[in-house]
Amino acid sequence: MNCHFKMVSIIVPIYNAEKVLKRCVESILHQEYHDFELLLIDDGSNDNSWAICKNLMLKDTRIRAYHQNNHGASSARNLGIQECNGEYVVFIDCDDYVSSSYLSDFDLANDYDFQIQGFTLTYPDRSLDKTIIPALSGPCAVVDLLEECELNSLIRGPVCKLFKRDLLIKYKLEFPKYLTYGEDAIFVKQYLLYCNEKCKVIAKSNYYYTHESSDSLTSRFHSGIELYKASLGEYQVFNKLCEKNPCLSNNLITHFKWLKAIDIYQSIHNIIIDDNLTYKEKKLLIDSLDNSIMKFVRGTKKLPIKFKLLEFCYNKLASSCYIHILRVLYK
Repeated sequence: MNCHFKMVSIIVPIYNAEKVLKRCVESILHQEYHDFELLLIDDGSNDNSWAICKNLMLKDTRIRAYHQNNHGASSARNLGIQECNGEYVVFIDCDDYVSSSYLSDFDLANDYDFQIQGFTLTYPDRSLDKTIIPALSGPCAVVDLLEECELNSLIRGPVCKLFKRDLLIKYKLEFPKYLTYGEDAIFVKQYLLYCNEKCKVIAKSNYYYTHESSDSLTSRFHSGIELYKASLGEYQVFNKLCEKNPCLSNNLITHFKWLKAIDIYQSIHNIIIDDNLTYKEKKLLIDSLDNSIMKFVRGTKKLPIKFKLLEFCYNKLASSCYIHILRVLYK
């Protein structure tokens, strides 16, 4: 099929983004590749975001705007997947923006299951900007993609990636609605479970991930319970990827183990200091942590001291012996 007939659906979840939304949308409308639809999903904003969405929709026929009650980024993105019509799907966060060649630099002429580009982290002080571009370039297998992109954190979120809508629909893939943190990493890894050996890495950076907004769908505080659930969910999907791809390197597995150890011990830390939980609730939560993930992260090297202490307490002591003590220490 000619690449000009392969429409791309761009899904933008929105929450209280009135200050940055127009910048995001303008960067999309100035794409060199024109065959796209833009779905703006307002997730119950309480500022002028929805009004801006409706106004933008009137100015360009490629834009469709949807409004829902506040259910989080997962729900907003899932609605976009349900309503989109393109052969390919990309996700862009409302406080980010893209260069004019973002879409055209994806290979839209060939039938890849999954494509990924690099991105640039931007800060108010632009001298701190950091660009991450994959060293690997061109067609590759899922194993090669994981080896390259998990190690440099490119794989974790849904942005700077091109998904096939047919795969999303066929396998009923969606963002976990029970999470408002870590759902994006789970979604991407779940998608990779169903990819054939038809992936492509583009060694370019066209996506600008900003650190300017503190009130967006991806910047809310998350409790220890939520962080634990997200960590467990990603670990379980990663296990399935390892089973499907048994030649993944020890280096990659060790890196993932370190990431999950940081998350798991941070979640225990947050549970212990959470004033909204009673002592009994804290004890019940800690005692019910999944044995397999706790065994997986045991003995992780190069942990911060406070996490080494948590690891020792969890593995050597009864929770009743350290919850009160660590709560005072961490406070």
